[in-house]
Amino acid sequence: MRAIFNSWDTKYKQPFGATQANTSVKCAIEVDEEIQEITIWLTKNNESSVAYPMTFNDESKMYETSVKISSSGLYYYFNIKQNDQFYFLERSQDGFGDGEITQDGRDIRTFQLTCYDRAVPQAPW
Repeated sequence: MRAIFNSWDTKYKQPFGATQANTSVKCAIEVDEEIQEITIWLTKNNESSVAYPMTFNDESKMYETSVKISSSGLYYYFNIKQNDQFYFLERSQDGFGDGEITQDGRDIRTFQLTCYDRAVPQAPW
């Protein structure tokens, strides 16, 4: 199975970069085989993770969901179920935006979701 997600590409995560509080973030994953389900798990240090199921979009041919972000210090990863087996889509070892599939659920390399409370002017670059 191949699953594609890149947190630096707006095809897979919108908006790109840091997000203002109370804004929705949309995530999408491409999968090249039939699967049972995909779930995005949001977690915060010392708190329980929260699951958000993703649904298949016939138009984009990707699994998608939107989550309203209301606090900072969030991290996320994806759980994929195929043939009653679980896989995890985690941040790649190089630390950039790509995801990698693993079946080892220990020490998952999570993606960081930066959230800020007030509007900050963007640099013109």
